[in-house]
Amino acid sequence: MRGFRIFPAALLLALSPATLADIAVYRDAPTSYVGANIMTLNVDGGVLDQTAGGFLFRLGGMIDPHFGAEVRLGRGFWHETQRFPGSRVQIDVDHVAGVYGTARLPFDVPLIELPLVDKLFVHALLGVADVQLRTETDICAGGCGATQVDHDSATDVSWGVGMGMELKLPKVELPVFNSPRRIGLSLEYMNYGGKDEVDLTGVEAGLMVFF
Repeated sequence: MRGFRIFPAALLLALSPATLADIAVYRDAPTSYVGANIMTLNVDGGVLDQTAGGFLFRLGGMIDPHFGAEVRLGRGFWHETQRFPGSRVQIDVDHVAGVYGTARLPFDVPLIELPLVDKLFVHALLGVADVQLRTETDICAGGCGATQVDHDSATDVSWGVGMGMELKLPKVELPVFNSPRRIGLSLEYMNYGGKDEVDLTGVEAGLMVFF
């Protein structure tokens, strides 16, 4: 896992006049959103096979009903320890940061009408992600105690697929603020890329608030 390097990640979006026209029509709908995901990540490569987990924050928006962009930033908060002869290895996710183009296909609930559910959708993400892993190795030859810590990072192509729903909630006025009326739920499979035969993939469940 040595040799990972961190590079700036950027995604350039070119907007045609037709796209700008779509934005003008679509801007009155609640298309921007913030969200939070619980992520379970699998670190896999060679003899390594560990599961880490944490939280990820999202900020995005749709320029029309089908296309948009999103920024993600996450960090791991729990991990596993893997034991080998003479050592034990623990991998933490220092950060995951990505910029994505998104594609969404909304569809109506088939056959029945679900309370509060405004629409269902499937979506896909494609972009660039930067990942930094922290590897802590305890050398246990003659008794554990000598610890080696490495920080390894890499930037790679990242993609994901998932599905979700948008809910339209009743209007509730509170003394301090008004509760959001449109929220979303999502479930995704994400591939954050990798290097040196180490891959980072995971399943994420999230909540979005539209504004």
